[in-house]
Amino acid sequence: ERENPTEIFSIALDAFNQLRDEKDECPDMWTYSLFLRSCSRLVPKSPQRDTVIQNIFMECSQEGLVGRSMLSELLDTGSEELVVTILGDDPRKGIKIPRNWSRNIKDEKQLLKNA
Repeated sequence: ERENPTEIFSIALDAFNQLRDEKDECPDMWTYSLFLRSCSRLVPKSPQRDTVIQNIFMECSQEGLVGRSMLSELLDTGSEELVVTILGDDPRKGIKIPRNWSRNIKDEKQLLKNA
C-alpha cells in the first residue's frame, strides 16, 4: 500500500510544531531546511504551499538561522515569484541576505555573503 503524501506531511508538520512548542528545544537551521524539503516532496505546487514556505522561511530568518542549506531549499521549493519576493531580487543576479538572517549560525560553511 502506498503512503499518502498528505498524511506524511501532516506527521512532519505535527513533529515540527511540537519542536517549536518545546521550552527546552527549538528548531535549528537543519530542522527548518529539512521541513522545507518535506514541503517540496509532499505538498503539490500551489499558493498554499508558497504560503507555508514563506512563513517557515520568515520564521527561520527571524531566528537568525538562514544558511546555505535553507537558501538551497527555498530555491528548490518556492515558486519563482515567492523567491523574488523573499530575497528582494532575482537570485540569478546573486544572493545577498541581511546579516541578521544568519546571525545565529555557527557553521562557517553554511554562511553566505551578507548584504
